[in-house]
Amino acid sequence: MHALSLDSNRIRHTHATLMRDMSLTCSGCTAAVRCRHDLDQGRGRTRYGEYCPNAETLQELQGESVPKPAHA
Repeated sequence: MHALSLDSNRIRHTHATLMRDMSLTCSGCTAAVRCRHDLDQGRGRTRYGEYCPNAETLQELQGESVPKPAHA
């Protein structure tokens, strides 16, 4: 979220359920090693859409739309 200039504290406050769902998705992600490598190399912002299971939600958050929780 930081790499995308998203305020995780604000989002957590306004979309608590969504943040929980995203966190669970992230914790079970099979691309975690690739994600960490891209973030460490400063490439996360441009590559996450290729493999991140939260990519669609993150893109919606960047557009300031209110995404639906994953379980809805």
